[in-house]
Amino acid sequence: MSSFYHKYFEGYEEVTVPDKDGKGAQIERKYAGIYYRQGVTGLIWYLVRFFYTAVFFCALSLFYNASTQPLGCNTTPYATVSQALTVLSFIWFAWVLLHYVSTKSDMKIYTYKSTSPKLIRAGMTAAGAFCLNALSVLVYVVLNLQDEPRKQLLCLAEYVVGGGCLFLVNRLEKAMPYEKILNPDRYNAGR
Repeated sequence: MSSFYHKYFEGYEEVTVPDKDGKGAQIERKYAGIYYRQGVTGLIWYLVRFFYTAVFFCALSLFYNASTQPLGCNTTPYATVSQALTVLSFIWFAWVLLHYVSTKSDMKIYTYKSTSPKLIRAGMTAAGAFCLNALSVLVYVVLNLQDEPRKQLLCLAEYVVGGGCLFLVNRLEKAMPYEKILNPDRYNAGR
């Protein structure tokens, strides 16, 4: 618990302030750390968030379409396990993306660390889960060549494209420039 406390309040200064009656004290926290800001203009900032959300829903629809087909490649035990892992990775990616999209342009240290680096990891994890699904379809196709290979390969293509979409989010966010902005409250307080 103390680890989360220190991560959450990283960059804050704590001051003990006595109560009005003088019998106790309270801790007041004021953010004095640096802010992180994406190194893009205002319109691009909105477009990046829209693009990531659109890519997420595109990958989600590809996964839904591929995994709900009444085909043999979707009913094997190894395929259902990889699909379950993909659903879990989607839940994590959606949670991080929601947090990412709802942040302000100037982010405190904790907010930055819980959005951009986590979106990079969640994108890679979800893309890896898609690769597992594609691999399970490929194994099934190789082992069962007579069982509608064209439809099975279409599922494989949907998994590959969906994984590529999420990998694209990973690469774009990894290349995104972030600026460190000094906290104006801290450096203008003495003036």
